[in-house]
Amino acid sequence: MIKNRVVKISKEDNDFQHFEVIKRNRNKRHKHKEFFVEGVRNINEAIRNKWEISSFIYSGENELSGWAKSILSNVKVSFQYELPNHLMDKLSRKMDTSELLAIVKMKTNDLSRIKLTKKNPLIVVMDRPSNKGNLGTLIRSCDALGANGLIITGHAVDLYDPETIASSVGTFFSFPVINLPS
Repeated sequence: MIKNRVVKISKEDNDFQHFEVIKRNRNKRHKHKEFFVEGVRNINEAIRNKWEISSFIYSGENELSGWAKSILSNVKVSFQYELPNHLMDKLSRKMDTSELLAIVKMKTNDLSRIKLTKKNPLIVVMDRPSNKGNLGTLIRSCDALGANGLIITGHAVDLYDPETIASSVGTFFSFPVINLPS
């Protein structure tokens, strides 16, 4: 069992504002090199694929599921943040507030993340995708079709936007996607 440091937040303090800005502001996400993750499948895939998680966020007012307790006990993070329900509701994108949220570190845009294991590799290049949900779907489709990776170019929608992450349904964490200027 890992002993993580727990920080209790009761109002919209600096930590809470940091979570909100990471969730909604592309420039701040990239400045801090962190992004917001919600959902059981996405959190499980981030852990399974060894993405660095900087913190977990959960409600101190509700009984957590066995899954959430296990994650909080077994995954090393810098901080665990315990919030009241009304602040969790404010952060969550879902009608039924998620019991566990995560702040995850971005990976580098390094082409070596795309492994060329096949004799005839398939790399998909998409120039300036403009819809967050469609980008997540494209990530899933590339993975399902056996591509080695996806490169998005130009000033596209943010790869790390919560809507892109959610629409990838966990594939984001196992399938290499690189964002290049051109």
